[in-house]
Amino acid sequence: MSALTEFTKAHASLIEEVMERFVKEHTSDQRLFESMQYSIQAGGKRIRPLLLAATSPLFTNLSIPRCTSVRQP
Repeated sequence: MSALTEFTKAHASLIEEVMERFVKEHTSDQRLFESMQYSIQAGGKRIRPLLLAATSPLFTNLSIPRCTSVRQP
């Protein structure tokens, strides 16, 4: 098993949990909440946070919540 696969298995569920908790805590409208839940459950939303979490020790020690908040403009 590759190091990337092992890292993904170890961190993907934590990243998903942080994303879901954020949506629950910051969305009061039910329709918007359902839309956001659908969006974060789609594939590909974990790649950027995983890459940032994997490389963050090279620069600084970023927490998983901070890694999940990075987005492309």
